[in-house]
Amino acid sequence: MSIEAHNGPPFPVVTDRAIGKYIVSVWADPDASDEGDADGQFWVLVKPAAAGSPLPADTTVQISLWPIEHREATLTQTARPDANEPTRRTAAFVIDHEGKYGVKATIAGVLGPAEIEAVVDAEYGERPRPFLIAVFALPFILIGFVWAKLLWRRWHW
Repeated sequence: MSIEAHNGPPFPVVTDRAIGKYIVSVWADPDASDEGDADGQFWVLVKPAAAGSPLPADTTVQISLWPIEHREATLTQTARPDANEPTRRTAAFVIDHEGKYGVKATIAGVLGPAEIEAVVDAEYGERPRPFLIAVFALPFILIGFVWAKLLWRRWHW
């Protein structure tokens, strides 16, 4: 599964997929950062496949992230449980460049193991795309052109 780049709130990468004895959803906000900030955030929602059953307390989720072209550069974290929602686990990563990244959630517990992989596009959260820079600069370039033309006419009268 591949998700296109975005700039904004978290988005679903995988939604309610039955894997082993779990129902798993993965959400992502894969923002890149040049400052070394852990802006790449991932959430995994894990529920037992048996409806109405609580998630066993010993269930752990590891989230792994790697640039698609460099699988050997995999970063892995044990996701922290959310105090308000026991089925939600979260982890944040430093993503140092834009591009495609693989993300994997590995679940372990008394209900058995489960894994899911997906691909996300990371991009800088606060930088406009080059196309937008050109669009935003165009009015200033046009005003500068008109101003230069008026000055040229004034000096050559």
